[in-house]
Amino acid sequence: MSYAKRFFMISGIPIIFVMLLLLASCKETDKQITITAKNLFDGTYASIDVMGHDVLPGSLESTGYVTFKSSKSLDSIFDDLKDNEEFSVYKYSNSLLFELQMDGYSNYYCLSKAGARYLFGSLQCNIIVDILNDTSRSTEQILLPIYLITDELILGGERPYYTLYVNADYKTSGTIDEFVSFYQNCKWYNAKKHDGLIIVETAPDTNGTKNESFAIRFTEKDGQMYFAILYE
Repeated sequence: MSYAKRFFMISGIPIIFVMLLLLASCKETDKQITITAKNLFDGTYASIDVMGHDVLPGSLESTGYVTFKSSKSLDSIFDDLKDNEEFSVYKYSNSLLFELQMDGYSNYYCLSKAGARYLFGSLQCNIIVDILNDTSRSTEQILLPIYLITDELILGGERPYYTLYVNADYKTSGTIDEFVSFYQNCKWYNAKKHDGLIIVETAPDTNGTKNESFAIRFTEKDGQMYFAILYE
């Protein structure tokens, strides 16, 4: 081996080392951050403090959610927040549910993992009810028990997150009774079971914020439960 080649290899070690130091210094580290979500109906905001970084508020006003990064697992975040006195926290397979007690009803918020990021928002979903053309779609915004939805398409498909197609089947870990219970515990809807469906209507005391009705259909395939949103 020539001295020139040996010198190149030896001198390359500190160069690589310096590059690694520079990359490490550029990597963001977790710190305590406040993340906020917005309720679809009354426009109220709910905030939680978590360890994380790189918060992207995005279109909070229209979507109700923000995203951020954290080195912590969902289980670890749950352990950090479960003993707080401001809200109740429940752990599900792929999300955390936050219940905030209001005056005689509950507002709900959800923390889910979306790829390399976390998503914190209200349970607001966009339902594509009609495709008008290549660039225009007719959508409705509703509340759904996102914590019971296990289908990867709601986080890995359309944007914004939690976008679903009408009359399309999505995987769920929930039962029809759990869906009904969700709507009964928040004041924004009235829900009842009818012929294997859930009929959901906007409650009369929502101050005209939304005025809609839809149905939820449940089917089982090979031991897996699916649900679909139906509009007339």
